[in-house]
Amino acid sequence: MWAVKHVGPSGKPVQAALLLNYAPSGPSRLLPVVVEQERRQLSAFDMQPFLDFVKRGNLQTEFFSVGPTYV
Repeated sequence: MWAVKHVGPSGKPVQAALLLNYAPSGPSRLLPVVVEQERRQLSAFDMQPFLDFVKRGNLQTEFFSVGPTYV
């Protein structure tokens, strides 16, 4: 698993795909597909918390969502 610090030019929409495999036997998640389906405009700055999540390497024990948090 790898993640780069910058995924696009400043002020521009995200221009990268990040493929996550949560488990070898489970399905993969392609983040930009989800983002596109929800019509979100994310900048590289918006992606920093997600990249930090990936770099921690706890994909099986943590979760991350893109979008507003509902209680």
